[in-house]
Amino acid sequence: MRLLFPNIKHMCIMTIRYSFIWGFGMQTTLIVKYYKLFVEFTDEYFEGKYKLKIWTDNGGADGNNFALVKEVDLVGEAREKQPLYTITEEMDATKPYLKHVYYTLYIDYTFEDYTLSPGNRLKYTVNGTLSMQRDLNTLIPDMDQQIQWD
Repeated sequence: MRLLFPNIKHMCIMTIRYSFIWGFGMQTTLIVKYYKLFVEFTDEYFEGKYKLKIWTDNGGADGNNFALVKEVDLVGEAREKQPLYTITEEMDATKPYLKHVYYTLYIDYTFEDYTLSPGNRLKYTVNGTLSMQRDLNTLIPDMDQQIQWD
C-alpha cells in the first residue's frame, strides 16, 4: 500500500477525550497530554483492508487504561479487534488535475478518564470510523507541494 508520504509512517491522530469541552489554555494542554492516541500505518493486508498499530504513551492501570476492544472470532475465542485503514483515490470531476485521496480508519478501543473526577475512573468505549480527505494538485511535480489547503 502506497501512503501519501511514504517516509511518514506514524502520526498522532487525536486525543481520546473531549478536551475542548473542559476549557482552553493551560488546563486543556495538561488534559490533552494524558489522552493522546498514536497510529502507525502498516503494509500488512487483513480482511480487505490494511492493519493499523495503535497505542498511547499513558496507558496501564495508573494511566488512561487504553485497550483495544475484544471480539469473538469464528472459532469462539476472544481476540483484540484489529484496527484497520483504507486509502482510496479519485480524480475530481470538474478539475482533471485535482486528485482526492480519502483515508478511512476503522478503530475500536476503550479507555478510562481519570482526570475529570479524581478518584472516580470513567470508562469509555470508542468504535467507528475516522475519515480524512487530502486534495492533491497533480500538476505540481514535488509531492510535498501538491497538497491543496483551501
